[in-house]
Amino acid sequence: INHFTPHLIGDGHSRHKANSILKKSYKNLPNKKQQLISSFDNSIANLRFSCFTSNKENLLFWAHYASSHQGFCVEFDVRHPVIRNSFKVNYSKNLPDLVFPRKYSEQVAVPLLTKSIHWSYENEFRSIYFPFEEMNSFFENGYLKIESTDIKSVYLCAKMNQPNKQALLSIIKQSEFEPEIFQAELSESSFKLNFKKVKY
Repeated sequence: INHFTPHLIGDGHSRHKANSILKKSYKNLPNKKQQLISSFDNSIANLRFSCFTSNKENLLFWAHYASSHQGFCVEFDVRHPVIRNSFKVNYSKNLPDLVFPRKYSEQVAVPLLTKSIHWSYENEFRSIYFPFEEMNSFFENGYLKIESTDIKSVYLCAKMNQPNKQALLSIIKQSEFEPEIFQAELSESSFKLNFKKVKY
C-alpha cells in the first residue's frame, strides 16, 4: 500500500482517500498479486532476447549449450548495435522484486536480467528488444539482421562429428559470411580447451 499511495496522491487524491482506495482494492491481495504477475507476463510476451557470453573457454558452456562438446560456437562483432547495447545479467541468491507501478522505466528490466547465482559462471549479457517496432532498423520481417561482417569466428566443438562439421562448413562457404574457423581440442594435461585455426 505504501508504494501505491504516492501514485494516487499524484493523481489528485488526498492521502486519506488514497489509503481508503488501496485498502478496499487489496482485500483480495492474492488475486491482485496474480493479476500483476499476469500483466507483467503479457507485457513481455512480444519481447525478443539474445544472450551472449564473453568467455568461450568455459567448459560448462560447451557441455550445457553445445550438446557435450558436439556443437559449435559463434563469435559476433561486438560493434553490432544489438550486442553493443546489451545488458549485464545480475546473479543473485534471491528472486527479484516485481515493482508495480514502476518508479522508472529501467525497473521493468530488472526481473529480465536476474538469474540464480548458480549461473554466474556464464558471465551473460542479454539484449532485449521489440522486433516489430516500425523504427527498429535492426530487424526485417521480425528477424534480426546480420551483415556479412557481423560474424567474426566460428568454433567447432572438440567432439563434433565429421558429417555435421562438413555440413556446417558447407553452409558457411555458400553464405556471404567469411568468419575465421577454429577447431576446439581438449587439453591432454589440464581441464581446458585449446583452439586451432583451420582452413576451409
